[in-house]
Amino acid sequence: MTTASNTSDHLSWLPITRTYPTPAEFWAQADRPEPMLELLERALDAAQCSVFVARQVRHFAVRCAQTVCSFYAKKTPCAFLKTAKRFLAGTATMDQVHRSWVRSHGITTPAGAVGMAHRCVNAAAVIACAHTVNPDPFAGARWAAHFAATAHVWNRVKVPKEYRDRVVVFDLHQACELLGTNYQVDPNLYSATEHQVRREIEAAQAEELRCVIPNPFGEVTWARLGVVTDGD
Repeated sequence: MTTASNTSDHLSWLPITRTYPTPAEFWAQADRPEPMLELLERALDAAQCSVFVARQVRHFAVRCAQTVCSFYAKKTPCAFLKTAKRFLAGTATMDQVHRSWVRSHGITTPAGAVGMAHRCVNAAAVIACAHTVNPDPFAGARWAAHFAATAHVWNRVKVPKEYRDRVVVFDLHQACELLGTNYQVDPNLYSATEHQVRREIEAAQAEELRCVIPNPFGEVTWARLGVVTDGD
């Protein structure tokens, strides 16, 4: 076990504590996919994980999106999933993935600008599906998981219209900035219920990520990943 020193390194994805687990322990214990994906991306940059990992990360995005594609009536989101699956199977090129990603903007832009503001389940679902063809596999996986979780939360927790503007629904720190929306915290029954449901969904997603990518860290230390700690 090591303790963090004063460092400018970005450690927001680690637990808020002075004592950190090893990378392998962190991977095994994490209950949210976002910090796991950040750890994987750091490891890939540090050349500690095979480039095969990036492909499996996209596979994880596809699995997340598949859980919500039925929430959207039209066939367009399924086309994104099909392209992503074909790419993973080696029957589609990265150029085709890029073209599919560009086409996705035609439906994700209104979904984000209008549908998300009204808590439309299908809007969150279509954005999750579109991110399976995000050229950046790590960004795609983070957002596919996030918007898939959002779709599930909205599908399970029905908030009366008069409360909707006061319920916090985004846990991912970039989400409000991305959508240009400021949400005010209102500690009521709905926000508490949504938070609990989201944590359950994210815990299931974390397990799914561990199934797709078994613990890749072994004896890898934080120092080898470029994280400065007192124990290094």
